[in-house]
Amino acid sequence: MSEAQFQWLALLMAIGSGLLSIAGGFMGWDWFLDHPRARPVVRLLGREGARVFYILLGGVLIALSAALLLE
Repeated sequence: MSEAQFQWLALLMAIGSGLLSIAGGFMGWDWFLDHPRARPVVRLLGREGARVFYILLGGVLIALSAALLLE
C-alpha cells in the first residue's frame, strides 16, 4: 500500500469514526455510551453532556478530515 493510499484510508476511517460518534451521541445508544472508554466522559459530563460531547467530537473529526482531504 502506498503512502497516498494509506493517507486516504486513514482519513476515510476518521470520517467514519466521526459519523459513528455523531450517530451514537444523537441516538443515545446504550452500547455506545456504556462502553468502558466512554464511561469517564459520561461520569464527568452526565449522559446528556456526553451525548453533546460526542456529537461535537464527531463534527470536529469530520471537519478536520474533510479539510485534509481537500488540501
